[in-house]
Amino acid sequence: MEALLHMLSGPGGKSGGVQEDAWMAISTLTEVMGEGFLKYMDSFRPYLNIALQNISENAVSQFFSFQNHFLLFFVRNILL
Repeated sequence: MEALLHMLSGPGGKSGGVQEDAWMAISTLTEVMGEGFLKYMDSFRPYLNIALQNISENAVSQFFSFQNHFLLFFVRNILL
């Protein structure tokens, strides 16, 4: 998870594909781990908040359109 968060913290631009890959990997982790992913939330929440604020960015928009279960999991179990 630390490596994935490091990938998200990098600059956008040319590394946008790397960030998209990180989002997809995190999505897979949430699906596989279910509630077990909650142990990562303290370190992941800032990145999620930034992504939700920047939802218009293409990679993040694609991620959320393909991974609605990810967003719904967090909205239902974490943010509400």
